[in-house]
Amino acid sequence: MDATTQAQGGAARLIQKVKQETRRKFSAEDKIRIVLEGFRKEISVAELCRRERINPTVYYNWLKQFMEGGKCQLRGDTLRSATREEVSSLREENLRLKELRRRAGGYRLLHRRDSGLGRGRRRVYQVARRRKKGRMAVQGR
Repeated sequence: MDATTQAQGGAARLIQKVKQETRRKFSAEDKIRIVLEGFRKEISVAELCRRERINPTVYYNWLKQFMEGGKCQLRGDTLRSATREEVSSLREENLRLKELRRRAGGYRLLHRRDSGLGRGRRRVYQVARRRKKGRMAVQGR
């Protein structure tokens, strides 16, 4: 590569980096405010987008996301967040299971796909062969 090509590549990378770092990031509250303002129809979407300095395509993407989120909420498709008690009990159970696995000699449970049916046969054979050779732990993927 000659020096001119390298300089052009470096300039392009610099421009891309500057664009990424200076891109405006809107909070969820700002997006909702702008979408709801567009719902009110007090001003046109084009005027709203000019005032907020966003592309109309961005507005319509936010509107679509807002509407889809509302549909999911009404259908009850959203997952509720876990409470602190649930999270702590799950962490304790996870630690208990890890300890059981450690005590069992480090063998990992075979995944259903490794049960000897279909493509998993090769993996089961490899695990069995390793055990015959006296290796205690099955190597990870």
